[in-house]
Amino acid sequence: AANNQQRIQELQSKGRLTQAERRELQQLRRDERQNPQQNLTPDQQKAASANNQQRIQELQSKGRLNNAERRELRQLQREERQNARLQ
Repeated sequence: AANNQQRIQELQSKGRLTQAERRELQQLRRDERQNPQQNLTPDQQKAASANNQQRIQELQSKGRLNNAERRELRQLQREERQNARLQ
């Protein structure tokens, strides 16, 4: 999970991504969402939460969202609510 987090951050901080890198980033995010954050250390939980919040902001600031983006936004918001209850 920590390696995924690190790679996600690398890809997010990079300017333009190739199609392969975009696909990798989507897969890493999907993996992160499917791995419950309860199994992470507190530092990893903070990093995961920060990434989720960053992605929520990106999606919310974007004009129109396609179906996949709307679904992703709802999932991220749901996770944030769950994490807030756990802390």
